[in-house]
Amino acid sequence: MSIQELKQRLDTAKKAAGEIPQNFWWALLQVTTELQVDSSIHKLQELRKILQDYSIPAALHRILYKRHYHPGCAEDLKIRAQYELYLVELVDDVQEMHEELYRMVELECPYKIWAVANTVLNENEIKFTKESKLRAFLKAFNNKPEASLLQKLDQDISTDDLSNLSRLAYWFCYFYENPLLHIDQVKVAYLFSSEQAEFISTAIKNNYFPQEVYDQCKQIQNQGIKDNPRLAKKWDNMVCFASQIKKGMHYYYCTLDRDNRPGYALWSESKEDKRRFKKGLCFFSADAAKNWTDGMI
Repeated sequence: MSIQELKQRLDTAKKAAGEIPQNFWWALLQVTTELQVDSSIHKLQELRKILQDYSIPAALHRILYKRHYHPGCAEDLKIRAQYELYLVELVDDVQEMHEELYRMVELECPYKIWAVANTVLNENEIKFTKESKLRAFLKAFNNKPEASLLQKLDQDISTDDLSNLSRLAYWFCYFYENPLLHIDQVKVAYLFSSEQAEFISTAIKNNYFPQEVYDQCKQIQNQGIKDNPRLAKKWDNMVCFASQIKKGMHYYYCTLDRDNRPGYALWSESKEDKRRFKKGLCFFSADAAKNWTDGMI
């Protein structure tokens, strides 16, 4: 559920109009009823959080907090909404609001709004939003915000071929050059859960993109290399190592001597240290270094 979008758009629309029209509450009652039928407990809890600072109609309060649909209260709200809409030509705008509310809870609006001419004898007692304010509310609420960077990334990444190592190299370079906000890191890292993509997920989670890995990714991002699990794993090892190593720490490195026994050294950021790291030969344990060496033979 897009709780932030719903809250943001409701707050903005109320600020623009000065009040919340009956048609909004009627639309939200339909959405809430469907969520109760589907037993969408988590979404209902989120909806309660959104509305905790608002005075909501009795029909909505009953179904949201008591899980009880009260026909009389619902009919009262329905008549108010119909009367409010009858006075203006805003059926299409109200329809759009209904559809947007459904979309925000990951449902599809199954009905169409109709303009109904209701003759109400005690119309002076009906509480409703005047035309100018209703127009202002609908205009503000239906004004879709521009997609955030995270939404654009989600779309771009989800439609990309993440089984292609060259495309993964492109994304590593992208995040190296365009650092993510801290609040977006976990969500974006989750998008890189496919095979060969672990080095990107690891880099995002550790907020560390080594220059050496960036340089190697830059070299192949336009070469159309589809499968190379060994290279992808090498980059993941490099990211893991670089994000944790500190000057003065001990580390192991791969060798191709008679027994393939790992070397042991003190990290001093020397040329030799950097040469080994660039080749993906540095590890924190002897077993990891030996296992990688075995794979080289």
